[in-house]
Amino acid sequence: MGSDSNNDHMALCNGVSSSKEPVFMHGELNLWILEAKSLPNMDLTSERMRKCFSVFGPWPALPTTHSGKHTGITSDPYVSVCLAGATVAQTGVIANSENPLWDEHFCVPVAHPVVKLEFHVKDNDILGAELIGVVEISVEKILSGTVINDWFPIIGHYGNYLKPYPELHVSVHFRPIEQISLHKNGVGAGPDYRGVPNSYFPLRKGGSVILYQDAHVPDGMLPEISLDGGKVYKHGKCWEEICQAILEAHHLIYVIGWSIYHRVKLVRESSKQLPAEGELSLGDLLKYKSQEGVRVILMIWDDKTSHDKFLLKTEGVMQTHDEETKKFFKHSSVHCVLTPRYASNKLSIFKQQVVGTLFTHHQKCVVLDTQASGNNRKITAFIGGLDLCDGRYDTPEHRLFGDLDTVFKNDFHNPTFPSCVNGPRQPWHDLHCKIEGPAAYDILTNFEQRWRKTKWRDFRLKKVTKWHDDSLIKIDRLSWMVTPSSGPGGDHNVRVSDEKDPENWHVQVFRSIDSGSVKGFPKGVHEAEAQKLVCAKNLKVDKSIHTAYVKAIRSAQHFIYIENQYFLGSSYYWPSYKNAVIPLWPEGVPTSASVQEILFWQGQTMAMMYKIVAQALEKAGLSDHYHPRDYLNFYCLGKREASSRSSSSSSPSQRNQQTENRMIVDDEYIIMGSANINQRSLDGSRDTEIAMGAYQPNYTWAGKNSHPHGQSCVNGPRQPWHDLHCKIEGPAAYDILTNFEQRWRKTKWRDFRLKKVTKWHDDSLIKIDRLSWMVTPSSGPGGDHNVRVSDEKDPENWHVQVFRSIDSGSVKGFPKGVHEAEAQKLVCAKNLKVDKSIHTAYVKAIRSAQHFIYIENQYFLGSSYYWPSYKNAVIPLWPEGVPTSASVQEILFWQGQTMAMMYKIVAQALEKAGLSDHYHPRDYLNFYCLGKREASSRSSSSSSPSQRNQQTENRMIVDDEYIIMGSANINQRSLDGSRDTEIAMGAYQPNYTWAGKNSHPHGQVYGYRMSLWAEHLCELEDTFREPQSIECVRHVNKIASYNWEAFVAEEEKEMKGNLMLYPIQVSRDGNISSLSGYESFPDVGGKILGAPTTLPDVLTT
Repeated sequence: MGSDSNNDHMALCNGVSSSKEPVFMHGELNLWILEAKSLPNMDLTSERMRKCFSVFGPWPALPTTHSGKHTGITSDPYVSVCLAGATVAQTGVIANSENPLWDEHFCVPVAHPVVKLEFHVKDNDILGAELIGVVEISVEKILSGTVINDWFPIIGHYGNYLKPYPELHVSVHFRPIEQISLHKNGVGAGPDYRGVPNSYFPLRKGGSVILYQDAHVPDGMLPEISLDGGKVYKHGKCWEEICQAILEAHHLIYVIGWSIYHRVKLVRESSKQLPAEGELSLGDLLKYKSQEGVRVILMIWDDKTSHDKFLLKTEGVMQTHDEETKKFFKHSSVHCVLTPRYASNKLSIFKQQVVGTLFTHHQKCVVLDTQASGNNRKITAFIGGLDLCDGRYDTPEHRLFGDLDTVFKNDFHNPTFPSCVNGPRQPWHDLHCKIEGPAAYDILTNFEQRWRKTKWRDFRLKKVTKWHDDSLIKIDRLSWMVTPSSGPGGDHNVRVSDEKDPENWHVQVFRSIDSGSVKGFPKGVHEAEAQKLVCAKNLKVDKSIHTAYVKAIRSAQHFIYIENQYFLGSSYYWPSYKNAVIPLWPEGVPTSASVQEILFWQGQTMAMMYKIVAQALEKAGLSDHYHPRDYLNFYCLGKREASSRSSSSSSPSQRNQQTENRMIVDDEYIIMGSANINQRSLDGSRDTEIAMGAYQPNYTWAGKNSHPHGQSCVNGPRQPWHDLHCKIEGPAAYDILTNFEQRWRKTKWRDFRLKKVTKWHDDSLIKIDRLSWMVTPSSGPGGDHNVRVSDEKDPENWHVQVFRSIDSGSVKGFPKGVHEAEAQKLVCAKNLKVDKSIHTAYVKAIRSAQHFIYIENQYFLGSSYYWPSYKNAVIPLWPEGVPTSASVQEILFWQGQTMAMMYKIVAQALEKAGLSDHYHPRDYLNFYCLGKREASSRSSSSSSPSQRNQQTENRMIVDDEYIIMGSANINQRSLDGSRDTEIAMGAYQPNYTWAGKNSHPHGQVYGYRMSLWAEHLCELEDTFREPQSIECVRHVNKIASYNWEAFVAEEEKEMKGNLMLYPIQVSRDGNISSLSGYESFPDVGGKILGAPTTLPDVLTT
């Protein structure tokens, strides 16, 4: 009896009810972690020494400062906030304090099944962390809607009271999704467009965006797509336009890449006459421009497994050619720096090794100066998922055996079949974009922050008294360079379109990066919060890519279309482990352990998602009329092609490698960038990523009151490659330049610290503000007006925002203070300042979607708290790599968990609505992959495998009005902010929104999605104009299902494009399983739903 009474009292104190049934929380959780008191001293060694010496006399109590900070040695506390087993927030570490004062605020988007909210108070240590105790608050109390502001007792790990009775002061307030007006009308009707809130880089207006699919699209290869106003969608030529921009640059060419290979030729099938220099390889072209006096700086991720020193020469696990490229530029005027994914030195020694070994810099950007009005120059940026390296050049045709001796000569890449020298090549489908206007300057900021961090690290290792680096061009000193001014509206002078221009774009740049990768994040918590950074222990994290995805999905009103190399997430909701949207298998060999594990996680994600759709149909009473695949589908790209070589009578199937990372929401908003949909890309403190979100204000549902038809509705063996990129002009391009400069300064600063110099100096970067002819934005509000390239009244105007996934360990320029970091919208995570704006952009885009969401991404992993055990989502057929390898197998496992979680949620929703008899979960949620089958034409091989089309493009399109595009995958690595560094952009055209038109907007986002679908499905049906309709979903699924059957058929069978239903079976109740007879990938092996391995989860998520 006494024991029961004591437990009841403990539960009452902590606010935990006796209910163990999870309650679904969907909305925003505002948390204020204020302070703690009477914490125990966890540094026992020093405490015991103190007590030992007190035998010889009274030992004075440890003195305390006014902030509760001991001058002696005691605990270094911080707080982690957990929901359903997932850590959703972390405070900074207060050193040597038993009465710490944090005063930190977190706004956490939640979609979790929750029993209780947990605050874990921990003691930070050089080798890790030790749990002090836990505070728990029941979900019923939180859902009441009242503000909870109180002191709570900190309870020990085993439910015991601690001495000297420590307490934690917190404030909690929950806002359900229905009360958040931001997500109710997609992009909105304007004129007060807000973009993705809580992002380091704000929404930039007056921009211009060109969206690319694949490295090259020959004239006439894809059908004509009609847009609103009698316009026709123009297919861009990504690498050709990058080459043209490089040739025309006068002052600076900054390049960031996961892989950059100097031997690659950018122009191979040009339809127009280029100067003779256009025929040069990339390395020779950059040397040529540097000899003209152009400042050329390359920041390439340093693969720690590759070496070229003395007698040690290794190619490296990832085969990025980093050492080879660096050696090529040695003794030239090109600044080529290899940048390891350094962790912040404020992390524990173990965590530093984990970050430096497992995570990457995944951003892919080219920032340069281009012609502005008159004799002025402006910043233009190219960002997305396309690396300038071997194996990436491809067209929508995705040839497997054709032109190996011409177009693809010396550019043969297929890790799946390394011994097949005569083909098939690995096809590659990816994306990119060009940004002009204010957002381009944000991308420049990203580069500069990363550069300063890199150079600062060099500086710290040198015996010098002052840091100086003059590598970066000071663009504000160039009178002819258009630059934004400081303050609100300071970007007016760098706008390239007028708000009245119907083709105007609004663009926002997102990142996934932390303070270990940038220099310039504030150190203080409040400063970091002011800059919209997330504070997590000792890190400041920019997780805006994740935020953008969430916002885009929540705002979707009609549909969501995603292409991504990975789709892993919501592991807390997985049925057992959990994952989601992908290629046929992730990049790599499908039988490898890594690919198999990724496929396993992916299968978990799919299972989760279909289960949710099935439950929703059943709840709505529609399960007899609709199937889960009427609402959710996973596709992959594939192509089967006969070899033309006479020595080969048959060839193995080859997937179309999906690495493009994009989301299209409601044909009005697009997110595009480098980030995959997995923890690596979206965490912010793992892989560094960058992305952009954009829309055309004149092409939105709200503005047209109908479907907007603008530009954003888009659609070896050698390994074909399907990817994307975009060209950005206007203010957002300057944001991308900023990203480059930040990263460059970080890289050079690292070099500087290693040298014996007294002053840090780097003049590698062009100071564009010093060039009078360079159009540059001014500081302050409206400072980007002079770099705008379109008028707001122009119907083709774009609004563009640049996003990143990067932390202060990869950029130089993040503020050090928490409050300064918060002011710059950075996330503070322990001692890091993190830009997680890619994550923020995804969240905002998803939440705002009103009609549909379309995503292409190499990875789709997330919401692990919703996995049945682990959880993840959207991908290629398998992630990049060998599908039987341990890493790919584990990623596939997480992905399967994500799918399982998502389908389960959809099924439950259908059941709850009483619709489970009418609809199937696949009527609402679908996973696809890309594949191509082609017969070899070479006579030298009697049999060749079919080859998949590798999808690595990372994009999201929401409601055909908003797009997010960039380098980030949908996984924790890309979206965490403190793992892989990423960058992305979100953009829309304000004249093409649902809210503005009161109909489906047909602007550039719509045109882009339709172009993608024309490539994937080899036809343009009228039903494709309304992707949110059941008729469209079922028609696409019918084609995708046929393509899978043709892809795996024994006999040669023509495919209708390269889009295939991801090979899983989804039941009406949302459960997923492998297709009968296809538990493993054809030809190459490896379980489709993957398998758990002994690899650390942090590597594969």
